[in-house]
Amino acid sequence: MLSTLWQGCRYYEVKRHVTPSYLSCSEALSPVKAEILSGLTNGFGNSLYSMESKGEELLRLFNSNYFLKEFTFRKKEVDSNEFTDGFIWLRDYLLIWEHKERNPKIATCWPPSKESQRRWFKNKVLRIAKDQIKEDKEFFDKIINTKFANLRAQKIELSFDTVKEKHYLIIYDPRHPIPSDCLAQKHYRTKSKTFIHLIHVYNWAWICKYLQTPMETIEYLSFRKRFLTYYPDARNKSEKWLLGRFLASPNVPDPDYDNFQEDYEKWVDDLENKDETLRKFDFILKNLYEKIDTKRMTTEEYFKLLLELALLDRVERETFIERFDITLKQACDEYCTPNRVVFHRDSGEVAFAFCPLPRNESKERQAEWLKAFMQICKYDLKVDKCFGICIRAESDRGFWIEWGLISDIWKFDKRMEVIVEKARNDGVLSKMKGPQKIKRYKFRNEIQ
Repeated sequence: MLSTLWQGCRYYEVKRHVTPSYLSCSEALSPVKAEILSGLTNGFGNSLYSMESKGEELLRLFNSNYFLKEFTFRKKEVDSNEFTDGFIWLRDYLLIWEHKERNPKIATCWPPSKESQRRWFKNKVLRIAKDQIKEDKEFFDKIINTKFANLRAQKIELSFDTVKEKHYLIIYDPRHPIPSDCLAQKHYRTKSKTFIHLIHVYNWAWICKYLQTPMETIEYLSFRKRFLTYYPDARNKSEKWLLGRFLASPNVPDPDYDNFQEDYEKWVDDLENKDETLRKFDFILKNLYEKIDTKRMTTEEYFKLLLELALLDRVERETFIERFDITLKQACDEYCTPNRVVFHRDSGEVAFAFCPLPRNESKERQAEWLKAFMQICKYDLKVDKCFGICIRAESDRGFWIEWGLISDIWKFDKRMEVIVEKARNDGVLSKMKGPQKIKRYKFRNEIQ
């Protein structure tokens, strides 16, 4: 039985052949990101203290904005004991963090001495937060399917048996420069061999700013764990240097790039981020929530739909936006040629189908067309999952967009063989390009 989700929504108000409204957005960063990063102008680490921290709440808001509120979950009480300051669930990936912030109001003297900062770090980060992470791990290792409330107050049943990669983080804010030996302690490994990332709150903000997508941040944490384990002396390098080494190559070891004399901080400075693409994609993600028709789509269905978009990395997002814009234009011109693309996932490939329709089609017919096109694409590409978008220019004011997701195990079907062959002959199925090796990161100055 196909699990079919599709959703109609008036997406944004635009006139024909006029640039979509998301391009008029003036800010590259959301208000939360802008607030956190407003004082960060000199790189990573101890030099960044011009902004007064707002503590745990600000960190939680930043994480929810970056990973989307749907996938960021609050702490919960279990047996009257609170666990975890927050966690992020993305099906195959789980990020659990504890946050520690120094409070100047209860300090004996301020600004504190280096020794005072060192004592705070050892007590709050290396002792209390570390023990809390150990308790978090014990809890998450036991549960399988449990309901949690996300930051949209939606209660979602999460499956933890699908999680293949877990990352534990202690994000700390000492509110004043800390000794270099504390800053150099970038991780802690427990007796049970659990790797815990130790990251300064401002470094965490910068990591998210440069990497832009949840998947890239998860890949960086995985790289960071491998690199610091393989090269213990790398702890003395800055977080910015580690990030630059990741941008050069995510492989560990990599003889071509494992040069500790290389100025990898320059790679971070020269990274070319396509903020325009980021704005467009963020607009699509965040406005999708506002346009939900709850009569046609349940919270769980919407959650599954959004998850496939959240898992796209920057190259995949660029491809998505490119296909989305082409489909918009074709819907305006009534030149209706569907197109599709396949993205690889560790859990299996996912097809994305884009379908423009003439304006004389009805809403009901549009939903039927999308469902049929997704089934054809899914079967033809031999994948278990297909995400679909069908766009129709409803009037001079805007577009009507249907969203859909079908998911089940691919099986041979004689009836579908006939349908797919007919679709090919009718030119409904576009030719698929072979695998293309696309460079994910581009730099303003040609470093390589």
